Amino acid sequence: MSRPFFRRGKTAVLLCLSCLSLLTACQSPTSPAMTQQESQPESSSSSIEVIPEQTEESESQPAADNSSSITPSDNSSTLPSSIQQAESSSEPDSYIMDMETIYQTPELPTGCEITALTMAMQYLGFDVSKTEMAGDYLPKSSNWYYVGDKRYGPDFRKVFAGNPFSASGYVCGAPAIETAANGYLKDIGSSWQAFDITGTSPEELYSLILQDIPVVVWITIDMVDRPIAGGWYVEETGEYLEWSKMDHCGVLMGVDDSSVTINDPISGIITASKSRFESVYEQRGQQAVVLLEDSSSLPNS
Repeated sequence: MSRPFFRRGKTAVLLCLSCLSLLTACQSPTSPAMTQQESQPESSSSSIEVIPEQTEESESQPAADNSSSITPSDNSSTLPSSIQQAESSSEPDSYIMDMETIYQTPELPTGCEITALTMAMQYLGFDVSKTEMAGDYLPKSSNWYYVGDKRYGPDFRKVFAGNPFSASGYVCGAPAIETAANGYLKDIGSSWQAFDITGTSPEELYSLILQDIPVVVWITIDMVDRPIAGGWYVEETGEYLEWSKMDHCGVLMGVDDSSVTINDPISGIITASKSRFESVYEQRGQQAVVLLEDSSSLPNS
């Protein structure tokens, strides 16, 4: 495969946010499942203002002394130099990308993370479908079992827990999406490489958007506060990982003084205030994945 055409020749960045539902992860609990085609023109995606909603009370979960969920980390010292650069005074105050929406349904009812990645990859010129990425490149595990009253399961930071083609699938984190992207890029012989930049500040994300660099971000459905639905222990580490039925993922594609624009694989193109986005981004562990054309600019390369 020949190398794709890249908009303005700039580095691309992806950030994803995991999505879940109690029975159908990444499927909105307040609206019927989408039935649109996988790729839908922008003209059919209406921008909406996301308003925080009251969420259902969290279900009870087993107590654990060593409970853990994905938390932000400060890795700014190891980020590629292109991301560490200060925002240029010549950059505009606002910017929105001309990006088509790919809806996760009906093929991937719980596959918001891999669908968001595919949206960003297609924007960059990579000719790949959400089902190819989910079926051939996304690491997956359905290894759940009990030891006494303790439930054990996959480390959903590294693999997708369950099956994104099923309504009973769960979630995955930035490392799993990094693995999926790099597997595809290696197979097509691309010089681009995915890199997990979890911990990147919102201000750095906005600077990337102003440079026409799409970002896939881990958020929540309808941008609500994250209610914990349950979780399980990871055999290798003994950690207790929590998940939420509202966990979700989309592509950050626009920013202005007070709001951001996100391409959502359930709802289409939506807007949210910066404060709402930043709160949800923090709750999801500030997870982010980037694509870089020049792998030599990666840290420790």
